[in-house]
Amino acid sequence: MKLFRTPCFLDHLNFVDALTLILCGVLVLSSCKNEKPKNDGWTGAKVESKNKESLSSENQKSKSNEGRKADGRKPQMILKFDAFNLHLDSMYLFEPPVQNKKDSILYLYPELGVWPAKHQFSLNLPKEYVIRVSQCIETAVTIMNEGPHCDLVNWKPFRSEAKILEANTGVYTIKDYSAEELQAYSKFSLDNLIEAARAECGDRWAELAKDCESPNEYPCAVAPSKFILKIEFKKRKWSKWQTREVHFMIPMGC
Repeated sequence: MKLFRTPCFLDHLNFVDALTLILCGVLVLSSCKNEKPKNDGWTGAKVESKNKESLSSENQKSKSNEGRKADGRKPQMILKFDAFNLHLDSMYLFEPPVQNKKDSILYLYPELGVWPAKHQFSLNLPKEYVIRVSQCIETAVTIMNEGPHCDLVNWKPFRSEAKILEANTGVYTIKDYSAEELQAYSKFSLDNLIEAARAECGDRWAELAKDCESPNEYPCAVAPSKFILKIEFKKRKWSKWQTREVHFMIPMGC
C-alpha cells in the first residue's frame, strides 16, 4: 500500500535552509509575545527612555488620573503658598504663575477663553484651622476699534461684592456670574474716560472714546479683567486672621 502525505514546501529545501527558517519563526513569535503596549497616558510621553522604577510611578499616576476622570474631577495643578497648598483643577495658562514678594497673592494668567467659574479646588490646611473662602471679580472699561482695543484695566476698576464659598467634602467650587454682574462698572464721566484713554493709549483712542454714549455701548464695553479667590485662615479663636489670594488675570480680548 502506498502512503500519501501532505506536500510541504520544506521538501524543496536542504536541511540547513529549513533549520534556519524554523529558528527565524521561533524568534518572531517570541518578539510578538514580549511586545509592550504603547503608553496612552495624559502626557503621551514615550516609555522607551524610562526605567522600571519611573514606569511604575507613571502607571500609578495614570491610574490616579483615570480615577479622577471617572469621578468627574479634572487633573490638578498645585499652587504653593507659605502656609498651605491649593489644589486647583488644571487650566491652560499663557504665562507661568507669579507670586508677590509677601507671598500673599499668586497671579495666574489663563489663556483667552479660559474662565475660572466651575473649577474646583481644595486646601491642605490642618483641621484645627478656621477657614473662610470667598470670591469676587473686577471689571474694567475697554475701547474697541474692530480688532484692536484699549483696555483701561487700572483705571476705575469695579470690584463686585464677595460671594462666600462653602466646601463640599473638602472641595470648593468657584461660582459663576450673570451677564449683568460681568458688565457692572464704576461711575465716571465721559470727560474722565476720554482723558484716561489718552493717558493710557494715546490721542487716537481718546477720539474713539468720544463716541461712547455709555460704558456698555460700542466702541466702549465693560468686561471682567480679574477673578479673585480669597482664603482667610487662623489657628485659634483669638488669633489674627491671615489672608492669601489667587488673582486670575483675565484677558479682555485677542
